[in-house]
Amino acid sequence: MKAQFSSYRKKMGGHRVAVLHASQAGAQQTLKDKRAFVGKLREKREELRQDLENPNGSTVEKAKVEKGSSREINALKVEISVMKKTASEKRKQLLKETETHTQIKKDTEIQHRRFEAIVRRLHLQLSRAQDAHRTSGATTSGQQGAATPKLKRIA
Repeated sequence: MKAQFSSYRKKMGGHRVAVLHASQAGAQQTLKDKRAFVGKLREKREELRQDLENPNGSTVEKAKVEKGSSREINALKVEISVMKKTASEKRKQLLKETETHTQIKKDTEIQHRRFEAIVRRLHLQLSRAQDAHRTSGATTSGQQGAATPKLKRIA
C-alpha cells in the first residue's frame, strides 16, 4: 500500500509542477515581451540622444520647422483677434440700429395716434357744420346771411 501512496504522491507532485509551469507560462511570456519593449525604448532613447547632439539631426530640423509653424499660428491668432474685434464692433452697431429702429417705431405709432385723433376731431367738426347747415337751412328757408358755426382751429 505504501508503494501505491508514494506513486500517487509522485504523480500529484508531477501534476502540481506541470500546472505551476502552465500557469507561469503566460506570466513568463508577458515578462519577456515587456523586457523586449523596454530594450526597444532604451535603443530609441539612445538614438534620440545622439540625434540631439548632432546639429543637423532630424530632431533639430523638426524644432526649426515647428518654429516656422509657430509663426503661422501667431499670424492666425492675430487674424482671429481682428475678426473678433470687428464682430464686436458690428454687434454694437447692430444694437444701436435696433434701438434707433424701435425709437422710430414708437415715434411713428405716436404720430399715427395723433393723426387719428385729428381726423376724428375734423370729422366731428364737419358733421357739426353739416348738421348746423341743415338745421339753419330748414328754419330760415330762404333767409340769407345765416350764421355759420365757428370751427375750432387745430394746431
